[in-house]
Amino acid sequence: MPERNQIIDDLRGICMLGVIGIHVGSFVLEAPYPNSFLYMLLEILSRYSVPAFFFISGYGLFCQYRPETTIAYLPFLKKRLQSVGLPYVIWSLFYLLYFSAVMPGCINWQPANILFLLFYGLACYHLYFMVILLWFYFTFPLWHKLFSFFQNSSLKLGFILLFLLQIVFNYWTCHPNLKSTDLPVFLQNLFNYRLNYLPLHYLFI
Repeated sequence: MPERNQIIDDLRGICMLGVIGIHVGSFVLEAPYPNSFLYMLLEILSRYSVPAFFFISGYGLFCQYRPETTIAYLPFLKKRLQSVGLPYVIWSLFYLLYFSAVMPGCINWQPANILFLLFYGLACYHLYFMVILLWFYFTFPLWHKLFSFFQNSSLKLGFILLFLLQIVFNYWTCHPNLKSTDLPVFLQNLFNYRLNYLPLHYLFI
């Protein structure tokens, strides 16, 4: 059995502190006299945590599935759906039931609407990262091939190019002048909720 990576374990703990900071920040900042230092600490500096969790997930996957190995896609996907997909659906439904209980009538329980909420991670705000993680798992063979290509050519150059492409892609897809109002409703939703499901925004991480 491989030895645990202490640095990654420590990083997980630091990331958990960041997540706590994000979630308590809104309560602190609602105080009668908001503190600018606390705002910077809880609402800005703590934002490292979610991208860092994505890094940890990717690191673990690429340690387990080395570039020279072949991925058995269906067993791989089944394992990830059990570990992430099932908890995501259960917690989404839990939050929907909770919101229905405290605000009766706020949730449309039509199957099409529930599927819509689950697909985009809209049952509760902080569940979006699980949707991105699932899409990363769905498309992992592509990123596995890309990493293998980088390793066989030039790993440093590959990551530099990927970083530059990441900046351009994120800037283009998040540019304020980019509108979706003329698109069909389905494409509008894909555009409007792109940060909730599209792993390309986090690919370099």
